[in-house]
Amino acid sequence: MNARIFSLLSVCTVLLFISCSKKLPEPPDSDIWTIVSNSSDLSLFKYALTKDGMADTLKKTPNITLLAPTNDAFTTAGISQQSIDAMAKAQLHSLLAYHILGTTVGTSRFPTSDTVLTTQGTHIYISNNINGKFINGKSIKEGDIAATNGLIHKLNAVLRPLTDSLGKIIRTDPDLTFLNAAFQRTQLLLFNNAAGKYTLFAPTNAAFQKAGFNTIQDVTTADSATLVTYINYHIIGSNYCNIDLINAMQLTTLNSAGIIVTRSTPTGPITLKQTYRTAPVANVITTDSLAINGIVHKIDNLLLTK
Repeated sequence: MNARIFSLLSVCTVLLFISCSKKLPEPPDSDIWTIVSNSSDLSLFKYALTKDGMADTLKKTPNITLLAPTNDAFTTAGISQQSIDAMAKAQLHSLLAYHILGTTVGTSRFPTSDTVLTTQGTHIYISNNINGKFINGKSIKEGDIAATNGLIHKLNAVLRPLTDSLGKIIRTDPDLTFLNAAFQRTQLLLFNNAAGKYTLFAPTNAAFQKAGFNTIQDVTTADSATLVTYINYHIIGSNYCNIDLINAMQLTTLNSAGIIVTRSTPTGPITLKQTYRTAPVANVITTDSLAINGIVHKIDNLLLTK
């Protein structure tokens, strides 16, 4: 009995020693501004923040998330110290405020697709899938850098504040005049300035013509209810950037129809197939026109009803 007790005590002592020897994560000892200042790959971002007078905000404001483009991201975007100096004050502030979230958002909290409001006043699109975690369809180089007053995510791209609605993108694109006529005919005003996070697979003019709408007049004189059905076959109720469209994913349109995504690689060409058809129906030909209330991907065929 004594031997058993001794053996049990020995095991407990070893387990206690192992438990105590494990280091707990040390709490951060630097604020966001200090971390940015000490990061050589964020020197251009620091320069822009300094010019805009953001240092105190990033030192003292609690529970914020900074989306920090690296120097390489600024270079890819064509932004240098000289172009930062040339920016109007309001433009620079808007650009930088779009990279700050008023709450702490760790990558572990990224949903499949959603929006988060920035301090600039418009939102970003965030997503989480087998390809990784993304902001406005752009990858995160290094996430969840802890600071005393929040988090930093280093980005591989500079984010541009969103200004246009889905309606404006459609109205101003010469390749979407037939689609615009369809929206005007049906008086679907949802896409002008309404809040939302839609994905629109936008048929080009050529797509309408292949479906028998040879002229704009054919669209403007078509049955309105039929056009509404056509349009709703092209709209998903949540945000999906290019990188979020995964092979074999099934999306549900506003009229509850199913669309299946097909692509051979995470960044390869995309085809769309309706669930009641055996062959692909449309190819996605351009992607990621981001609006304040959704994302536009152009397609080369209409997704027609049964």
